Amino acid sequence: MSTHTRKRPFAVGLLLLLLAMLVVPAMAAVWTDQSDYTPGSVVTISGDNSDNAGYLPEEVVDVNVYGPNGYTATCNGVADDLGAWFCQLTLWDSLDAVGAYSYTATGRTSGVTETGTFTDSAGSYSLNWSAADPKPNSGPFAPTYAKVSPSQLACPTPSGGIGRAADPLTNAIFGSPKDSVESLAPENMALGQIVPFEVRIAVSGITTPENGVIEFTPYWLTKTTNGGNFGYDPTYEVYCAFVDTADTATVDPA
Repeated sequence: MSTHTRKRPFAVGLLLLLLAMLVVPAMAAVWTDQSDYTPGSVVTISGDNSDNAGYLPEEVVDVNVYGPNGYTATCNGVADDLGAWFCQLTLWDSLDAVGAYSYTATGRTSGVTETGTFTDSAGSYSLNWSAADPKPNSGPFAPTYAKVSPSQLACPTPSGGIGRAADPLTNAIFGSPKDSVESLAPENMALGQIVPFEVRIAVSGITTPENGVIEFTPYWLTKTTNGGNFGYDPTYEVYCAFVDTADTATVDPA
């Protein structure tokens, strides 16, 4: 059994290595610097004669790009003595950019034509924004959190200075199963209380386009649905922010 478990990772690694080696000779003569992008990204398209395509020195290579929602763009590059060239274009900076793209590169003198594809998946992150449920004995986690003011609850010092804290306001959670709400009812809240909000950030797929770093901008309505003042105090704004390591919805690899 010990011998088998030692050999198995080696066999898998060897298989992957062989596949990678087989891919190299079939490499296309046109490619993008990434296979997937986010809206607003700059895409670099490159080409060369690695597959004996036949780009001529100093010739202009025109690239036509077609994408979702009627997106079209062109760019061109000049081949060097070895036939290598590149050009750049910018994707729309909106969700209209999300989808599949195709492009065609054509040498003006040689007539060489090559094609390729890439995608814009808007990144690998999904955000779920909600508020802790203020209603007593509601949802899968009961009772609800205590209604306290900032003077009654100090903002926690994130452990180790890395932006993490463990359940400083007990039972104020996103929850798994979910125990947070999308709207707040004033009758379940107290004047001057801290209102705990949560955003659950789920990651799937590659994070290369944004290098594992994202920014998002939350906002809060200060009026009720019938136009009354909700009681927002601009003195405090965001009281504190951290990753709640004790929330049952947290899977935090640090």
